[in-house]
Amino acid sequence: MITKKDKKDVNERVSSTLKVDVFNVFATMRIGSIDLQRLAAKINGSVYEPETSPSLDVKIEKCLFRMHSSGSIIIFGANEERVKSSSDRLLKTLRELGVTFDLKPKLFTHNVATMCKIGKRIRLWKASYILGDTTYNPEKYSSLVYKMKEPSVTFQLFPDGTIVCLGVRDKRKAIEAISALIRELEDLGLLERMP
Repeated sequence: MITKKDKKDVNERVSSTLKVDVFNVFATMRIGSIDLQRLAAKINGSVYEPETSPSLDVKIEKCLFRMHSSGSIIIFGANEERVKSSSDRLLKTLRELGVTFDLKPKLFTHNVATMCKIGKRIRLWKASYILGDTTYNPEKYSSLVYKMKEPSVTFQLFPDGTIVCLGVRDKRKAIEAISALIRELEDLGLLERMP
């Protein structure tokens, strides 16, 4: 019988060997109302087309900031560190342009997309029958989408052992979710050695 301690030990062993990369972050923050037209005229490279979109788009350090007149700012970036540093630069620029807001608006991460390679092949056809809550159409896509219930995340699994994890708020949670998935795949006999 496998105890909780055994599962924890396996999780820690798997987690310590995983190399998980963050490749996309979706975050938001809120400041006071913003005069988008005035900012568009003052921020180089910004895009403001009110006839097609209600937002002002600003790019800083490979992050996209979608600013709304309500003060809501949506942020897309490659990783958490870049989103934080770019957000600091944007806030500094806004202050220099006379926009007033709280000393340090709270940055809220909604989703972190991560990827790792586990070094084993995943038997997708068999997984599509065994796992449940999967979408697999090999004629159209080379991956299987699996919605895990606990933790509540979505995975995209590729036959070469690449796993994309969506629906977590930080890298640590992604590592925990991927570890749980690997344990489940191993328990169900869905992994095999690479040729």
